[in-house]
Amino acid sequence: MASISNVFYAPHVASKAREQYGRALAATNQALGDPVESAADTTLATVILLGYFEFVTFENWDYCRSWAAHIEGATTLTLYLI
Repeated sequence: MASISNVFYAPHVASKAREQYGRALAATNQALGDPVESAADTTLATVILLGYFEFVTFENWDYCRSWAAHIEGATTLTLYLI
């Protein structure tokens, strides 16, 4: 959705994408609080995709910090899973 909103300059699609991102972020934070879920491959994949979303929707340096936080989180999860 975020990529489509960029390609076709569709702010209403970007708004929907941000809404879905917020839901995914909340669910991921919940999963990270659970010892079993935090070790799941799907949680790692979700963190990587959240970082990708930040990359695609980059508007200012605040988004860069969010992207970096997701990359750091993915790195931490990867080290935890090894």
